[in-house]
Amino acid sequence: MSNPPNDPFNPETWKQQTPPNYNQQVPPNYNQQFPPNYNQQFPPNYNQQVPPGGYQQFPPNGFPPQGNYFGGPIEHPSAASINTTGVLGLIFTFVVAIVGLILNIITISKSGTALREIANSPGKYSEASIRKIKGGRTCSIIGLSIHGFILLIVLVAVIFAISYS
Repeated sequence: MSNPPNDPFNPETWKQQTPPNYNQQVPPNYNQQFPPNYNQQFPPNYNQQVPPGGYQQFPPNGFPPQGNYFGGPIEHPSAASINTTGVLGLIFTFVVAIVGLILNIITISKSGTALREIANSPGKYSEASIRKIKGGRTCSIIGLSIHGFILLIVLVAVIFAISYS
């Protein structure tokens, strides 16, 4: 039994086979040169006017003003955490006093830093983030006031207890 002439399993026929021609064309010449410029003119101005005040100029450092993608104010990165720790500090004032005291002190310190950053870069941060920071700070001040009031009551009770014994 002999092998067929185009047997794919016979290595002898591999050398003899030529790839079929599927009416393919010769690839184009990729060494083409671009057409010359011919001194073409740019499109005309169509009487476009410069806006009042001229075009927008960047500040002297060369960077555009900071904000979000559309140019508006952004939220301060610490605004949500300051608001959260302020509310939690107020809640923990009544549940676990020492945790509430620590959270209130942390919130007042972080809110002071954030408000200074906002004051140093006007227009960069949104009003919503300023309200969040001030809300968290207010909750912390209320929580610390309650702590101080409770401490005052405890001191007065201890003084009365000592004086009447």
